Formats: sequence, structure tokens, C-alpha cells
Amino acid sequence: MPESNQFAVCSHCGSSKVRPRRVLAGQILSANRGANMFHCEECGQDGLLVTLDSEEAVAKFREERRGEIAVKEKLPPKVEAIPIIPLHARAPLGSALLESLPFRSAEVVSVRWKDNVLEKTEYAVNFEEYWRAVGSTRYRASTVYVLDIGGINQGEPSFQAMRELAKCDCKILFDLGVSSPEDLMDGFMVDVDKVIASTKSLKTIQDFRDIYALTEDCVPCIDWDEGVLWAGGVKTHNLKEVAAALKEVGFGSIVFMDMKRLGTWSGPSMELASTLATFGMQIYLGGGVKEEDVPLLLDKGIYAALVDPYTPVIREIVIPKSTAAKPTAAESPKPAAAPDARPSPV
Repeated sequence: MPESNQFAVCSHCGSSKVRPRRVLAGQILSANRGANMFHCEECGQDGLLVTLDSEEAVAKFREERRGEIAVKEKLPPKVEAIPIIPLHARAPLGSALLESLPFRSAEVVSVRWKDNVLEKTEYAVNFEEYWRAVGSTRYRASTVYVLDIGGINQGEPSFQAMRELAKCDCKILFDLGVSSPEDLMDGFMVDVDKVIASTKSLKTIQDFRDIYALTEDCVPCIDWDEGVLWAGGVKTHNLKEVAAALKEVGFGSIVFMDMKRLGTWSGPSMELASTLATFGMQIYLGGGVKEEDVPLLLDKGIYAALVDPYTPVIREIVIPKSTAAKPTAAESPKPAAAPDARPSPV
């Protein structure tokens, strides 16, 4: 505790309105070493106390902290790096009853888009292991983007696995293969932040209108595979027209997923990113994105970057080198020679 001639204040904002932080019925005493764990009533944050020698020192510290906070508030928001998590529930003994699966059978896999199907490739670990990697202090993901493989490919979402995933301390954007407004509401039953409605699972813009009439807590996704990809493999080629139609419906955000690049770690098309940023919507861009691409997307005006599963950074955390899978030449992702090696769709 501070001496009688000292003043204890919040290290975040300089407020003296602090109290010992409690967990369950007891105070945190920091292993009885006298460290002051506190909760600040003014800024709402937890941390250690700062002790100062005079009221003048407190006032100066508080002014400095206010100045730093004000500067931070004026800075433009940084693009958020959101890991893509392809979730695959392994059916016991070939059973298709994915609803009954225990969570321990759910894996995070690596994927590629092939023949209108999300195809598993060489990597697979238990979700809890993957989450420990992307939720670790090194990675610090606050939001994840879940691709439910069973829901997207077979129309059989792994709801039991998602109920467990939803207990994790993060926001979840959930693509379960919505093919109707009813499917969308099923997604919200597992307590996720946003449900994704993708063109690859829907047939027309009218489907998005019907969904928006039910709820605004949905983010539309434009899937691109040498054209806007719709259910049944149908493609249309005017990206700007589709985006404008979604904006007219009322959506303020859209996901753009470059399916050919997904899982390749080859980098996004920067020309495409520049075009997407002109649509006047919050854009989530995914497909080939690595962590190093995120600042570049910020410069292009992208709102959030959807990072490929099993990027080299994530693999280094989640899979020890001694046990890492050795992909075959046919399966191993090969980064493109240049970020924009493929032609832009617009």
C-alpha cells in the first residue's frame, strides 16, 4: 500500500477512484508480494496502481494520460486481422449425424476451393489447439471467421461444435452455408456475433432481400471464382453491380472471398482491394491473405483482413516443427510469383 504522503492512482487514466479487484470471494493479492491489483471505476480497466508523491504529480500524470488517450482516439482505426477457421466435424463410424458429435471430434483444417467444394488439404488439429494459437498473446485474435465445412458442402452444420466454440472469449463470424432465411436463424441459435450469408450458397439477390427483412445482424459474402459464384456453380461477372445491389438492400458491410486464392497464402490482389474500397461499405477481404499483407490492405482502405488458415505464422505456433505434417508436392500450397499474378475480376 502507498505511504500516507503518497497518492495511488489508475495507471491507465490517473483516476483515484480505484478499488481492489476481486475474483469470486477473495481479493487478488499477487502472491502476497504487496502488488496492488485494482479495478478503476472511471475508465473500467484492471491493472496495477501507480503511486505518486503529490497532488501536483497526480494532476500532471492525469493530464498526460488524457492527452495520450485523446491522441489514440483521433487515430484512424487499424484494419483488423481475423483468422479464418475452417471447422470440420469428423463423424464417428461414418455417421452423418453431425449434430450429435462431441466437440473433441471437431478439427480446424486447411482448405482449398476445388470443383465448387471446400476441400480439406494437409493440416488438421483440434480446435482447442488452434484457438490457443490464434488467441495467444502472440497473435491476439479478438474475432474469428468460421467456415463450417459440413454446412457449406453438405448442408449439415456442426452445431454442437459451434456451441462449444461460442463459449470462447472472441467474436465469431459464422458461415454455415446459409441457403435460406431459416438457415440464417439457425446460425444465431449458437450465440455467434454475425452470421455470414454467402453467394455460393444462395441463388439470387432476392435471397439477400429476404434475409435482410428478417435481421440486420447478417453480413453478406460475395464469393469470387472468375465471377460472382452463386449456388449450383452459377456465375455472374459484374462484381460492382452485385455489390451495389447489396448496398441498396441496406447492408453496410460485405465480405469478399477470393475462393481461388483461399488457403494458398499467395497474397490478395491489391488492385482488387483498391476497387473494393470504392464501394462505400465496410469490406472484409479474404483469400490468400497473410499477416504481412494486413498493413497493405489498410492502406487500400479495407476494413478487415481475413487471414488464411495455417499461415506460416500460425503453423509455427500451433504445430511443433518436429510433428508438422509434410505436405505432398501435389497438395502443398505454392505462393504466387507476384501478389497480382492472376487478373483482377474488375
